[in-house]
Amino acid sequence: MHTRDIPIDQWQPFLDTFTRLHQGDQIGIECIGPGSTRRSEFHHRPLLGVVAVPDCGGSSCIEVIAGPQLHAQTRTIRDPSHLSVTERDDGYPLSLQITDNDGAVTLLRMESPIQSSKPPGNYLG
Repeated sequence: MHTRDIPIDQWQPFLDTFTRLHQGDQIGIECIGPGSTRRSEFHHRPLLGVVAVPDCGGSSCIEVIAGPQLHAQTRTIRDPSHLSVTERDDGYPLSLQITDNDGAVTLLRMESPIQSSKPPGNYLG
């Protein structure tokens, strides 16, 4: 398992590829505030998309959209400053970590089965 940082100029293509490859996979969202307060936003929801939005009401944001399409839930991270992915040795993503300018962390955890039908190394393109 290893963690790698995604450069800010690569957020959009990375998140587009992540969404394309993992749409429908089960995810959970956990938020950790600057004071280490943890709360679960949702879990066991199918991923609909993760999108970098350059103009989100005056600043940038990243939106995580999950759930059945008719009852989708969105978690919006305003002013993101850092994006990283933790992967298994074969490249399968275990989690995305998004940190905002205030130091709050949003953790998107993959809840998919341990075994995947995707060939090793093709999880994020």
